Amino acid sequence: MRLGPTHTLLPSWTTEMKRLPLVVLLAASSMAASAQTPASAPLPEVEAATINPTAPDAINSGFHTEDNGHRAFIENLPVARLLTIVYDLQNDQVIAVPKWAQTDRFDIHIVIAGGATPTLAQWKQLTRAILAERFHLKAHDETRELPVYSLTVDKGGLRIKPSIPMKDDLPDDTMTGYGNLQETNVTMANFSKTLGFLLERPVVDDTHLGEQRFDFTLHWSNTMQTASDNAAALPDLRTALHEQAGLRLTATRGNARVLVIDALDRPTPN
Repeated sequence: MRLGPTHTLLPSWTTEMKRLPLVVLLAASSMAASAQTPASAPLPEVEAATINPTAPDAINSGFHTEDNGHRAFIENLPVARLLTIVYDLQNDQVIAVPKWAQTDRFDIHIVIAGGATPTLAQWKQLTRAILAERFHLKAHDETRELPVYSLTVDKGGLRIKPSIPMKDDLPDDTMTGYGNLQETNVTMANFSKTLGFLLERPVVDDTHLGEQRFDFTLHWSNTMQTASDNAAALPDLRTALHEQAGLRLTATRGNARVLVIDALDRPTPN
């Protein structure tokens, strides 16, 4: 999903986007945003970061940017949820989170110095740095056995087309409502990450397709659709993968990355 200078990263501010899970748009766009940022690109500096408890009557919840991408607003989110977003993990992949971090909600306003416009990947890095500085976050990665899905090629073979090679053509996800996903120039490793967020469980790429890239579109039904969406005519996601892409998901257990929290405090004063 390609991002403009002013974009909503989490669904909270339009009626249609309220139908999407909280982290789906971040997951679907993080791959393209990361690919557009060279590894050596300097990280923009934060001019100011203010953190306040969320008002009791707050309704909106999410992460969006304004002012041509120079300001970010994280609203009405528990720190535990924010950790899953900025580290690209599922809830059960963040271990030893304090109780308060699962229940207490915060609003975080970040202003970037010098008029720079961070990419989505850089916003995640900057937010991780703020969590370390203001919440005294200390954590380490481990590998643990968790419930996962294994993604494999169906016995009948793939039903998707290889991408047409183009110079500097970046991988891209586009979601036009929950249940409609267009993939462009993606590897199965890329796609597995997106599936993980859609299914809220890690997905292991066992397709053995390596760096091969593909273009395809998936349409599936979900419990949030209404009769007007023709939900009855659409398959569920796992069936759509089988029928439309020639891919199979199998529930199993496997090794997955987890983030173990070593220290996390309530935020320091502004």
